Amino acid sequence: MIKNFPNDDDGDVLKGLQEKGVDLNQPRKIEYYCYAENESVAFKIAAKIEDLGYQCDVFHDENASSIDKVYSVYCAQIMVPAYDDIIRTQSELNSALSNFNTKCDGWGTLVE
Repeated sequence: MIKNFPNDDDGDVLKGLQEKGVDLNQPRKIEYYCYAENESVAFKIAAKIEDLGYQCDVFHDENASSIDKVYSVYCAQIMVPAYDDIIRTQSELNSALSNFNTKCDGWGTLVE
């Protein structure tokens, strides 16, 4: 059991997962997401990120509160949810996303 988590959003998510009984030493599906300015860009992002080995899905949210958040791209990878690896993955994704005027806007994992 991890006792000290970094004092940031990623550390807070990991702490919350552990409090819900998630074993942070076991691999699980982690989804990172970003927003795209339109459908065409969303599919271009998905293709680029898939080339890096991620499974990607594009979502269209007609009820989004902001016009900038109508298209989302979720990029999934099976990994151990370790803080340093999550930071490294977000950095890798941000490098790939820089040409699309967006960045990784968070991550999560399904808790059963």
